[in-house]
Amino acid sequence: MKKLFSSTLILCILFAQVNPILSVDELYNLSSYYSPQLVTVEKERKFCFYALRTKSEDIGDLQYLSRGIPSIILTEVRKLGYVYDENLVYDVVRHTMGNPKDPSNTKEKQGLETILENKRVLEGGGLNASLQRKLEYKQEELDAILSNKKKELPSKDPRYIPLTVEYERDKVLAIDAEDVYRYGHKKNCSYGLTGEFSRTSSGSILVNLELTNLLNGKVTKYTHSTSIERSLQEMLPLTDKIKKTLIQKQLAYISIQTNPISGALVFVDGNYIGKTPLEKSSLPFGRHEILITHKDYKEYKSELELLPEQSKSISVELSSNQRAAFISVSSEPSGADVYLGVEKIGQTPLTKVSVPAGKNRLRIAKEEFIDHYQGVDLAVAETGKFKVTLKPGKSEAYYLNKDYVFLDYTHKDFMVYSVWGALLFYAGNIYFQLQANKLRDSLRPEIQINSLAQAQALFSQNNNLAVATVLYEEIRIREVKSQIRDYNRIAGNIGFGRTRSQARGGLMLYGAAFMVATGLTFYFLGLDQETLDIGFDPGIGTVTPNQYTEAKGHIHYNFRF
Repeated sequence: MKKLFSSTLILCILFAQVNPILSVDELYNLSSYYSPQLVTVEKERKFCFYALRTKSEDIGDLQYLSRGIPSIILTEVRKLGYVYDENLVYDVVRHTMGNPKDPSNTKEKQGLETILENKRVLEGGGLNASLQRKLEYKQEELDAILSNKKKELPSKDPRYIPLTVEYERDKVLAIDAEDVYRYGHKKNCSYGLTGEFSRTSSGSILVNLELTNLLNGKVTKYTHSTSIERSLQEMLPLTDKIKKTLIQKQLAYISIQTNPISGALVFVDGNYIGKTPLEKSSLPFGRHEILITHKDYKEYKSELELLPEQSKSISVELSSNQRAAFISVSSEPSGADVYLGVEKIGQTPLTKVSVPAGKNRLRIAKEEFIDHYQGVDLAVAETGKFKVTLKPGKSEAYYLNKDYVFLDYTHKDFMVYSVWGALLFYAGNIYFQLQANKLRDSLRPEIQINSLAQAQALFSQNNNLAVATVLYEEIRIREVKSQIRDYNRIAGNIGFGRTRSQARGGLMLYGAAFMVATGLTFYFLGLDQETLDIGFDPGIGTVTPNQYTEAKGHIHYNFRF
């Protein structure tokens, strides 16, 4: 045993000398791969708002400000779209692996750089989806941005962090600044706004707010005084202070107007900030992406750089999107209002009016006449011509809302469908009765013993054959009767016809009766003031004593459809 152990030990030593122990890198050949240090930054932060506390008991009818003031501040903060913070929170850090100087790693390195350059995470939806925020950075790229050696747009600068807001208006929750940690962590909030307001002796409103940064515990306090009459309208100076705290850098101001129309939507860095003309909207200084859009014009995209405390005005000339079509409408009588969708485009007669191309609904309306509806589908540069004759009447009665049961199906439609259903069930009744009669007729040729005399004659000839015949015919009769009963249970019987048996219910008859009842129900539900015309004529002339007059009554059914 000792010799065996010694031999095994010697062999292990020799094997270790011949094949040295490999390191992990050498064992898995990790030196042939290269991955730079990668950092994934936080995706977003949440700002939670809470109702304000009341400092005094003489608030009275101003209690609505407890929820109204946070709502105004929330609306302005939402326009900001993001916060600016030099102290980044890293979600994932992947350290460097491999040797970047190894020439064999060049291909892998270039491929990885291409993947990282193309990798983006969409933030929001709609127009915001056109801007993509970068979440993953190489360490050297991140260092260049943080040291301001490389200037990037907010969508590619990790210090600009998207901001979402949360405020449960239905739940009146006025909490202290100390409680914001407990409630904020439940909602995964990064910031919390609490505070109180009171009525001063001069008749104004004094607002004290606390903005708590739940990431570092810093609390920023604000005080703002406003009049009672314009307490909500005069909150803009306070919201600017809160914006500066969130941005942590100086603000700039931008004014935008568009020609030849106003009312275009303005997005800055993917966040909606208002409609044109836009007056002195506050933004953090630096580079920004601007998107201006209007349904009848092409999108305008641009980049601009703002300096601290700079006020910049921009005038934008919008170009037609050239997706317009044209429409001409005439009516009898003329002077009717014409609507495309919900937008009024003029009165008849209309000649080649520019409208958006595509599918829409045309409505032509005039007092004392029934509105005319028509679908349109116009291609780009196409001119649609429509001529209609309006019918006298009231649209409210003709297009009675209750007449539409489901989508565009009326009571009359469902009444017709019910009648068809009743006919189908009755057809099923006839079919199953015919099947029962067919079985009954097919059995008759198989039955040979139809009377007692035939049975006695057969018994006298062959006793065994007679017994077998009687048993077989009895079994067949029972089988066919069982099948006939099944068909009758499904079909039912209305009490007359070939069998003239007693009336009894069945699936088909019950279905037909239900469809008839449903049809009558929809019929009576569909009746309105234009359907039945009931009149009474007491006679003509004056009533003379001892003289009879003839009175007439009538009920007239009008076929509307």
